[in-house]
Amino acid sequence: MEDLKRGPSTPGASTTANPLTPRGWSAPAVKAAITGAAPLATANMQLAQHTATTVTKLGTGHYLIDFGTTQVGGLRLYITKRRETAAR
Repeated sequence: MEDLKRGPSTPGASTTANPLTPRGWSAPAVKAAITGAAPLATANMQLAQHTATTVTKLGTGHYLIDFGTTQVGGLRLYITKRRETAAR
């Protein structure tokens, strides 16, 4: 990844006018703010419980858990196990 404080890591890759602008690119332009833009009115987020639709074992201790829907926010995961099974 490029270090934006020093410019591109490849020698000679930046322009002399703006060290953060790679050669061949136009310098950034300052434009007026967009008028009439407003945030989308959406409902507040709420806690919702979703049960996994599928659980696929990918390897030892690695699982792919598919909830069948897009999740936004945090995840609270409850793991139930048989008493004779060790949980990690």
